[in-house]
This record gives sequence, C-alpha cells and structure tokens, in this order.
Amino acid sequence: LVVSHGDVLWMLDTAFKGLSEQEILDWPHYNHTGQWHEMVTPRNLPFNELGDVDVHRPFIDDVIVECAVCKSDMKRVTDVVDCWFDSGAMPYAQYHYPFENAARIDSAGGERASNFPADYISEAIDQTRGWFYTLLAVATLLGKPAPYKNVICLGHIQDKNGKKMSKSKGNAIDPFEAMDKWGADTIRWFFFTVNQPGETKRYDERAVEEVTKKVFLILWNVLSYYQMFSAPGAAAVTEPPKPRNALDRWVLAEFAALASRVTRGFESYDIVDAARAMSAFVNDLSTWYVRRSRDRFKSGSPEEKADAVATLGYVLHGLSHLMAPCVPFLAEELYAQTGGKGDSVHLEEWVKQSSVDEALRTSMAQVRDAASAGLEKRAAASMPVRQALASATITTTDKHEDWMDEILKDELNVLEVKWVSGAFGVELDTVLTPELKRMGAARELVRNINDLRKTSGLTIQDRIIIKYQTDSGFWNEVFAELGADVTAGTLADAAEKAELGADARALEFDGQTVKLGILKV
Repeated sequence: LVVSHGDVLWMLDTAFKGLSEQEILDWPHYNHTGQWHEMVTPRNLPFNELGDVDVHRPFIDDVIVECAVCKSDMKRVTDVVDCWFDSGAMPYAQYHYPFENAARIDSAGGERASNFPADYISEAIDQTRGWFYTLLAVATLLGKPAPYKNVICLGHIQDKNGKKMSKSKGNAIDPFEAMDKWGADTIRWFFFTVNQPGETKRYDERAVEEVTKKVFLILWNVLSYYQMFSAPGAAAVTEPPKPRNALDRWVLAEFAALASRVTRGFESYDIVDAARAMSAFVNDLSTWYVRRSRDRFKSGSPEEKADAVATLGYVLHGLSHLMAPCVPFLAEELYAQTGGKGDSVHLEEWVKQSSVDEALRTSMAQVRDAASAGLEKRAAASMPVRQALASATITTTDKHEDWMDEILKDELNVLEVKWVSGAFGVELDTVLTPELKRMGAARELVRNINDLRKTSGLTIQDRIIIKYQTDSGFWNEVFAELGADVTAGTLADAAEKAELGADARALEFDGQTVKLGILKV
C-alpha cells in the first residue's frame, strides 16, 4: 500500500510502466483525494532479500531489458572494465573525442589545444597510482604528451599525534563540526600554511585557533580601526595613493612586494609561501604600521589623516584580492567592507603589479632592528617603555634619514637619536632627570585615562574632560607642564582638578599619587 499525493502517485505509476513523455501527460488514471488505483510493480527493478531496490550484483543480474533496435534481451555484461580506465580517458571522453571537438584536444597550426593539457591537477598522494597514473597512461597510449602541466600532490590528514584518524579509535574529526566551529576559511588557511602540500598534515585544533587569533582576528581588528576613520559607505581605494609620510610609503612598498610575491607563488603553485607571506604582512600591518600611525589617525592634520586613511583602505582592499583564492568567504566580506562595488571580489581583475621601493623597505627594516635592540636594552635595564629617556645612540654603517629619527624617538620613547658609524648596536642613556620623570608620568596618565575610556564604553568619537585630585607637587607639575600632551593623547577637551570619590582610579608614580576620573562631554 502506497499512500501519497496525486502527483507523486501519477509519476510513480507512469514511470513503472515506462511510458513516454506524451503518454504520461495523457495518462487517464490521476488519483484525486480519497481515490485509489492499483499499480503493477515493475518487473525490471532488482530487489534484494529484504525487498529493497538494489542495483548491485547479484540482484541486477535478474534485470532483462529489451533492446529498442533489435528487440533482443539485454543483460549486465559479466566482465567489468576497470573504472580507473574511465578516469584516465576523462579529458577526451567528456568532449566525445576523437569523433568531434578535435580542437579541444589536438594542437594544430602552432595553436595550443583549448582544453589539453590541463594546467594542473590536484589530488591526494594515493592518486600517484590512481588518477595521476591513469591519465598519463591513457595519454601515452594515444601518443599524446602528459595530460597535465603541473601536479599538486596532497598528503593525508592525521590526528594531532600523527595517528590515522579512525572512528573506532575516537580520534576522527567531523569536518562539518570543525567548519561550524572555526569556519571553512580558517581550516583552509591552516592547511595552506602548516606545511608543504605533499607532507602529512596533523590536524590540531589549537593550531587552527592560532590561525584565527594571529591572522583573521588581527586582520578584522585592522579593518575595524580603518572603518572608525573612513567615511561611511566610501568607495574602495583602488589606485595606490601618493602619501608624504614615510610609514604610508613604506606599507605601500611592502604591499607591492607582497603582491609580487603572492603572484609568483600562485603562478608557480607555491601556495605555502604565498599564504605565509600574507600572514606575515597582516601582522606587520597591525603591529607596526597601524600602531605607529595611531597619532596621525587620531590627531594628525587633515592632510596626514587623509593620507593614512587612503593608504590603509587601499592595502585592505588589495588584500581582499590577494587572499581570495585561499579564503573565498573572508575575502568576499573584506572586499565589501572596504567599499568594493562589484558583484564579487572573485570577478575582479587581479592586483596590478607596481614598482617596489626597495631602498625604503631596507631603511624601515633598519629602523625596526634598532627599535627591537633598543627595547631589549630597556628590558635589561628594567626601564619601562613609558618612561622617557634622554637619548638612544644607534651604531651602524647604513645611511639614515630624518624620518627614521622620528619613528625611533617615539618607539623607544627617547628625546634624541644619535647616529654613529660602526658595527651595529644600540645604547640608551638611562639617567633619569626630573623632567624625564614627569614625561614618564604623563605617558602613564595617558595609558590610564584611555583605559578608563575603554572600560566606560566610549568610542573614538566621544570627547571627555579629565578630572584629577592630588596634593602632590610632582603631579601638579606634570599637569601644568604636559597637560596639553595628556589631553591630546586621550581625546580630552580639558583636565580639571576636582574632588573625587573613593572609587576613583589611583595612579602612583615614583611614590606620588593622583586620583583620576573622566566625564563624557
């Protein structure tokens, strides 16, 4: 007994009878509500011992079909041809070659065939004796060259301990659960960057989590920072800006170098190097460019701010293109969030290759090396970075420019940078004068007040008034001498003395205490 809707029973009944399309449309026995109709079970369906349709041996051997041409009986051929031969014949069979479409397979008159050989083939390592082999074997039998120009051979996936995944062992990972938890793009990026394609890959959730934290979350934080300063709905910056600031010019040079490296990597099928280069760039973009450019974004001149916003927008939009082959969903969202107006980033032209300012890249690398060495010296002297120092002396044989001084002064928090010719090294003057102590205290004020802004839920658009209470002559001198720097660094309109309650934040510096509070304007 089959109980169903009319259309289903109509299709089932006519299909069992093997009627033609017109006969189906003309079939008079359509079942309406509450009606029944007897159907004949078709003789040519193979049933197993449970009564289920089963098209495998031996049940399929009971099926006999009449040949439409000669009217003879047709049955399953007892000899089975190796199905892998079919896989090897794929390039030709899909185009019914050699009976037609010869131009797709055969080169003629110096013109390359449109569909042969393939640019590349990608499968797991077991296909070296499977599809990779049969494709090559059939091509050889036909007297043709190799059917693929490049091979990307993938290693197998194991658990984090290097064991084969097995349900019985309890170490198997459900891919859909993993993608629901981490996202398909995160898992893709993990496999792209963990090691070379042909090497065995140990799937470890902690490593996948690192991808999320060290690449995607950092990238999205940079995007959020850009959106705080860019005009809502602004169109994408698709042409390289021409900024004046060295940091802007440097990040554009780094992006141009990245675009060239990623392009070479994709063209040579070196996906690991291309993806790792993009990961490193995202880190530099956040920890060096954005961090060193915050003051220009927040309080720079209109021209400085415009250059910084345009530069960061161009780089982020360009990244959406470079990352698209590896992480299609994230790239699509990044493209849209940075003003992409096309239907999809995957329908855009590839990133234009531009000249790379190698001299600027080298100079900035020199600055970063000096900054790193100077920070190590600070740590060795137990000197907090927020404490201003008199000077840093950089010994080097390389040339230097004035813009390098400004970055190092800010990065190392020193009043002066001196350059000496010789083997590379950095020395700091760690003698603290009263003036330097006040400058260090001002930096601590900025840090604490900005933390109060954050805990109060204020945004970059919110202005505040700083309230402070102290009997310390030291702190009074700090506010009198450096109050303008403190208000500028905290987006405050003013700093005012006031009576504060017991819940106010207390800041102690060099044995002197001040209470702090903020008031949203």
